[in-house]
Amino acid sequence: LAGRLAALAAHVGAERYEVRGVLSTGGMGLVLDAFDRAAEREVAIKKCRPRAEAGARAAQELRLLREAAITARLQHPGVV
Repeated sequence: LAGRLAALAAHVGAERYEVRGVLSTGGMGLVLDAFDRAAEREVAIKKCRPRAEAGARAAQELRLLREAAITARLQHPGVV
């Protein structure tokens, strides 16, 4: 597991993020538990599964961007 986390950290930017573990996995990919050294805060990083077809990649990217926009608008005491 440590080797896999190191590989994921290198892929998402090991200089900025300290990947601490995997929070969840699903059909779209996996969510990593990480610490953002620049912002000095806990973060979750979504890593999408690679898609073979260009159309599937475009749809996945659009879905991820839509999800990020919705998440950015959340305002709740339990969401930081």
